Amino acid sequence: FFDFYNPSRSGTLDFEELSRLLSDAKQHLHVPEDQQRRQIQEVAQELGEVSVVTLRVSGMNGPLCDVRASTRWTGLRVRREIALQLQVPIDGQELLIADTHFTMDMVLGDMIPEGATSVNVSLLRTIWEMWPFKVESCISDSIPGLERLIHVSFEKFYQAVTAEQLRGTSRLFRFRKQILQFSEAQKAKAKKRHSAGAAAGG
Repeated sequence: FFDFYNPSRSGTLDFEELSRLLSDAKQHLHVPEDQQRRQIQEVAQELGEVSVVTLRVSGMNGPLCDVRASTRWTGLRVRREIALQLQVPIDGQELLIADTHFTMDMVLGDMIPEGATSVNVSLLRTIWEMWPFKVESCISDSIPGLERLIHVSFEKFYQAVTAEQLRGTSRLFRFRKQILQFSEAQKAKAKKRHSAGAAAGG
């Protein structure tokens, strides 16, 4: 269930992933959007932890921008933040931290010294020809505070679910289980059809 809402595979829920989980949990309640956003921020404040670093992004010709980032963000999430600042596409960015290429699925915290407050990042390549590029918006873009930089660990999430702080998650868990069961059933049927077809062909 946790992994279902953690497609980044960072091991923690970022603000976007937490928002998606809470929105799904309350979908049947038809909560107004502004009220839902306030509730998401409240949960983020209550469950979220913050570990922030400033990324000083430079190109071949010098400094480009400074980006505030969570150390639990993946390379993909960091690229999105750089894309917002520089108005370039997310795809096509090649990033280097120290002497290591920072790939899409790497976690920032694994790339930098523990306790670091700022880190130099080299933008080796991007698609400047597409400037100015408009990045698709997401809910955290409108959140000015530190909430957009939070991460929620599995332990905090589990404690909240068992203490019934996140109401509606039990319904989601059952729904997710149904999806998995349906998926496995479809795979079994497809395998059976394939075997039958191979036998007939033989």
